[in-house]
Amino acid sequence: MKYIKYLVSVLLFGAVLTSCVQTEGGTVGQTTVQFKEEVVMASFGADYLYVPISIFGANADAMNTADVNVTVKVDATYTGSAADVYVAKEDLTGNPEDGGDIRVTSYDLVFRNNYEIADEDKKKPFSKDVKLEIMLLNKDPEVMEFKLVLENSNTTIGANKECVVRLEKGPTDRLCGKYNVKGGGNSPFQISDGTFTSNITWDINYNCFNIENFAGFSYAPIPAYWDEEAEEMYMLPYEPIMWYSSADMQMCYSMFFSVDGGSLKLPSEERIVLDYDIEKGTIKFPSKYAFGVLVFTCDESYNPGSLVGYFTACEMGYTFTKEK
Repeated sequence: MKYIKYLVSVLLFGAVLTSCVQTEGGTVGQTTVQFKEEVVMASFGADYLYVPISIFGANADAMNTADVNVTVKVDATYTGSAADVYVAKEDLTGNPEDGGDIRVTSYDLVFRNNYEIADEDKKKPFSKDVKLEIMLLNKDPEVMEFKLVLENSNTTIGANKECVVRLEKGPTDRLCGKYNVKGGGNSPFQISDGTFTSNITWDINYNCFNIENFAGFSYAPIPAYWDEEAEEMYMLPYEPIMWYSSADMQMCYSMFFSVDGGSLKLPSEERIVLDYDIEKGTIKFPSKYAFGVLVFTCDESYNPGSLVGYFTACEMGYTFTKEK
């Protein structure tokens, strides 16, 4: 389910040691910290990207009981893997006029001993992945790269001390952006003229699109998905996106439906495929179903029960046209 929007604060872990270094309140143990991968592939659809870092040890006893400190930097000397690759410039001032492409959330990282290891696993090799948060300020290049370095630590750094991050623009990136939206008419529930603006972004945490501010619904994004093999953008026939009243077990749903004799009918399809044209900058909802945010009672599995009311306009055949 994608009905809870998280603001992610990311901690990083670190450290290899060949000796047990004593620090206040414990030791850093015989742990290892390094980038999980030497090359990380990503896209431009999200505003943030997360670079995985691993901390590991021979067993639970080898892990740190004191804080492990790690410093990360962007390698300013990196020139890219090829001549036609755009190399990202690090934003160091916070001033947009300086033309920075990326911004690292934090360079100085502290990792604490907060592992949860089952008793039967304490003698086994242990590892945990965490992620370094980086903000994308420039999404214009077709391909962009930069290199990260684990600069120092109060414990040993592993073999993967460096990591190249490569961003390539693909279909999901090209479908993101600001859109002008117009309903196709034939509205079962008309509470506006069905015209609004919406921003579509890629949610890297859930691997889905977020359709923001649909018909003025600003409380939570509406999810859409991408089938990479079929190159299809699709939505579920209905999906719970937030509580309307948890005390009354009433949930807001994004929903496709038709009306038959005054009753709502859900689609028979497992997924609703959206028609898109990247060159024209359009995304179209199917004209045979109405779509909107509706409120239903729900059971403990969040399945809809009885209709309580509608939260947005519900029209057939919404067309999204990207702003130039």
